[in-house]
Amino acid sequence: MPDNYARVAHAMVDVLRDRTRELGLTQVQLAERAGITQDRVSRVYGHGVTLSFEVAIALCASLDLSLEAAYQAARRRASTEDSGRRPK
Repeated sequence: MPDNYARVAHAMVDVLRDRTRELGLTQVQLAERAGITQDRVSRVYGHGVTLSFEVAIALCASLDLSLEAAYQAARRRASTEDSGRRPK
């Protein structure tokens, strides 16, 4: 996987984690909404496992966030980090 894809995937997790905090959800609450285990959420958010497309869709839906919006935010974040600026 090219480095830029890995950076975007890493940034996608950060975008989802930030949205979880913004909504004031716990990992347990998010897991229940998404139909996955809290352990899975923890491993994804800790960058311990690769974010699968299926889990990304479930998390986005549970966070009232379109997959496209999450992806675009992740691309911006990865691009900003590449240029040495702080992401918004």
